[in-house]
Amino acid sequence: KVANKRPGCAEDAQEEINKWVIDGVKSGKNVVRLKIGDPFLFGRAAEEIIEYRKHGIEPKIYAGLSSSYSAPLAANIPLTHRGVANQVLISTGYGTNLSIVDLPTYAAERTI
Repeated sequence: KVANKRPGCAEDAQEEINKWVIDGVKSGKNVVRLKIGDPFLFGRAAEEIIEYRKHGIEPKIYAGLSSSYSAPLAANIPLTHRGVANQVLISTGYGTNLSIVDLPTYAAERTI
């Protein structure tokens, strides 16, 4: 199954996913909740774990790899480089309820 996630509808889709997982596990099925990238970087993995534990389900988490650091790696571009960039800033594109995200001020030593 694929969740129907659209801007502004993420909460409904998340509830749908949680229901699928809980119903599947409770009916004796082996359930795989496949997420793209790192589920703990702007993902809802922590929220899902809390929800599943409420239902007596202890999920196993396998780390993913976020494109925020795998894409530069694939192109041989370092995110940090001695004397050039000593910080990395990773930000979500939008906040809760499609709000605008506050970004820190520009810093020459930071990779954005």
